[in-house]
Amino acid sequence: MKSRIIWLVVVFAAMAGFYYTTIKPLLQPTTPRLNRRIIREFQTPDLLIPQVSPPEVTIPTISLPPVRLPAFIVSERRELTPGSPVVPIQDRATIDFSFGAPVVRAQTEDQAAMDKALKEMNEAVKDITFEPKEKK
Repeated sequence: MKSRIIWLVVVFAAMAGFYYTTIKPLLQPTTPRLNRRIIREFQTPDLLIPQVSPPEVTIPTISLPPVRLPAFIVSERRELTPGSPVVPIQDRATIDFSFGAPVVRAQTEDQAAMDKALKEMNEAVKDITFEPKEKK
């Protein structure tokens, strides 16, 4: 038990010595070592400060260059012919785009899911009615 107390005292003494020799001198300002004779003899000359007019700043206006539309906006629009869809629409079939290209599938699981969704939609909107607008 005595050795622990002794070591504790040694550590605190080392910390106090470190503080008083390194940290405390840094916290106290030091007096500058100046040659007082040079300070007494040195006099700044009287200088006249010239009057300077304030600077005149002008900001030039820059006109924008003429706008040229990119070629893809100006080119004529190409539309698909109305009678030829990319993927033919088929009843009782689903179109799967998960592979990056349209794939038409007709499976019984898909048909059951579509029938269930149709029943849910019909059930959800069966009580909805729209009143005619009043004329003002």
